[in-house]
Amino acid sequence: MAHHCSTAVILVLLVIGQNAQALSIAARRLFPNPISPQPGSLTAAKPVSKPKKATTVTSNILSGLFGGNKGPQVPPSVGFLKPAAPFISASSNGKSGLGVLGISSRRVTQFADVPKLKLAGSAKPRASDSRKFIVRLKNNANALKAERTLTAAVKTLNSRQPLSVLKSKKVTKNFQVGKSKFLTMYADVTDMEQLKNDPNIEYIEQNVRVWPASYCALTNSKASSWGLDMLDSRRGKFDKKFRPIGNDGRGVYVYILDTGIRSSHSDFDTRVISGKSFVSGRRSDQDGHGHGTHIASLVGGKTYGVARKVNLVAVKILKDDAYGTLVDVLDGMDYAISDCKKRKGRCIINLSLTAMTVSHAWEDVIKEATDQGIVVTAAAGNSQRDACLGSPAHSNHAIVIAGAQYKDSKLGFASYSNYGPCVNVIAPGTSILGASHSSNAGTTKLDGSSQATAFVSGAAALFLSAMPNLTPRVVSMFLHLWSTHGIVQSVPRDTPNRMLYAGC
Repeated sequence: MAHHCSTAVILVLLVIGQNAQALSIAARRLFPNPISPQPGSLTAAKPVSKPKKATTVTSNILSGLFGGNKGPQVPPSVGFLKPAAPFISASSNGKSGLGVLGISSRRVTQFADVPKLKLAGSAKPRASDSRKFIVRLKNNANALKAERTLTAAVKTLNSRQPLSVLKSKKVTKNFQVGKSKFLTMYADVTDMEQLKNDPNIEYIEQNVRVWPASYCALTNSKASSWGLDMLDSRRGKFDKKFRPIGNDGRGVYVYILDTGIRSSHSDFDTRVISGKSFVSGRRSDQDGHGHGTHIASLVGGKTYGVARKVNLVAVKILKDDAYGTLVDVLDGMDYAISDCKKRKGRCIINLSLTAMTVSHAWEDVIKEATDQGIVVTAAAGNSQRDACLGSPAHSNHAIVIAGAQYKDSKLGFASYSNYGPCVNVIAPGTSILGASHSSNAGTTKLDGSSQATAFVSGAAALFLSAMPNLTPRVVSMFLHLWSTHGIVQSVPRDTPNRMLYAGC
């Protein structure tokens, strides 16, 4: 086994050394959006400035993972291999880009102007959330003063309305995640349009629904997981064994922001930590749906998981019907960031979630997490469209994962999965066996980029357990470089053909 691992290391370093220029070019996001509804422009990527340094970082990481004496030497110039995602912008035909991502296949333009106000719609909005907004304040704004000012301004704009209506138009929450200050408030769209130029406001978003990035449930099965078997195979061949790289995930904490976790399931031993529920009326973080338990088992279950000694923290932000809101997600991430500070080990936030629109608030909080050393993984989504069109996949600070399927003895890109240049890596996501919330020994199969994301979170935990000094950027870079190139069939245009590899 040692000889096999050493050979793999030598081959990887040779490939990196000989293809430094190719890696530099691949790092640029100079791709057209295949489903763009109207023309526009795409932000060009800034490549890794010094490929030789990237090679040095990789060799040091490999040395640490395989028991070398030297720790990582991380130059600050090394960044994500997934460059900046395109922002909402005015399209080239002169129409407003508000709520629409315009991308051109011919022009590469850097946009400086991003609309302050983005009142994003959502799929099937609930009446109770249709007039709730998230306000991001500027860093130098006084939150309490801004709260009073905005509440008074909204009431002034609606002074002719009945008193009962005016009382409902108020700030409902004032919170801060890192340096990012937020307010949530109820108001009309017209009110918020008039307030968008307030000097205290960075931007305004409408609260939207979010849901798990799973595709569908299959019948219960006792069969072994092909997905786990695939993670240590360079050629896509099965041997019904999983030989992971690095450590077993011990000392790492993975926050599962989802429907909760059935902590009593036998696949978890005693490694599930009760976090917090942000679902109204539900104090318990136990799983009433099943999605969160399944995801947790793929991250760190002793039978179905990648990192089998990792700590799993249950953060319930989705209701038992598997839907939640953006505010719930932000609350959950705020909790995870704060709770991580109390832990001695490294932290990962698993976002097996998707929304149909881009949220700047969500992306700001993801950045806050990575700025504090937390790795964030995010599902590409399952709408058969460009992943860049929605959050959290649009974030440049998250590791974004698309799904793969194994059908007719062929490893292919999952037919349901989102795709495009925002994707970092592909992982197994179809017919994946994992733990069920139905009983303490139950199993079920699920499809989706959610499942693919869980595998990547587990792989990241393996790396961080062996080398706890890795930054989120270096973890992202290494997952990309250590992945297997070109073995997935039918990968959509502009999507990196990089299959997750977590084997020795």
